[in-house]
Amino acid sequence: WLANEYEITLSDAYNVSPLDSLLWSYDADLADLPTVEEVNALRSNDSGEPDGYLFVGWYTDPAVHTEATLVENGDTNTAVGDRTLYAFWRLATTTVTFDLNGASGTALADATWTYGATLTFPSDPTRTGYTFDGWFTEDEAGAEITSLAANDSTDAETTLYAHWLANEYEITLSDAYNVS
Repeated sequence: WLANEYEITLSDAYNVSPLDSLLWSYDADLADLPTVEEVNALRSNDSGEPDGYLFVGWYTDPAVHTEATLVENGDTNTAVGDRTLYAFWRLATTTVTFDLNGASGTALADATWTYGATLTFPSDPTRTGYTFDGWFTEDEAGAEITSLAANDSTDAETTLYAHWLANEYEITLSDAYNVS
């Protein structure tokens, strides 16, 4: 007996997938489905991929994205007939850590930023003898960050560092005996 082969159509609304369809024999392990890593490596704004979205995987249902509907290489085909797999994309998120960079006190809570949303910065921290100068990409120098840019469309962890300006004080010397 020869196992029947069925056509699997890959439905990707953003046309990033390198394949439109593939053949999958009944009772055989899938081996040629473009992986999450391969599809995300092909991402570019020229491809039509939506800004701020990451490819998650291929699903049997266009609206239900659970383990039960996820299809990956190595899965065995037990379905009879041609079928469609749907690409699922989700918004990228970034975990932002705020490093006080020399200030003492309670550490600030990390924030989670979702692409397209507004990042809520914590209240300006304080440090004795210094004035807060903003959040930067490096602990010394670096670029000041006042918002996350529209092209920050990867899942990532980002640390922002507090920068400080030393306060300057005027000291007046007083000579009670007028000797100076």
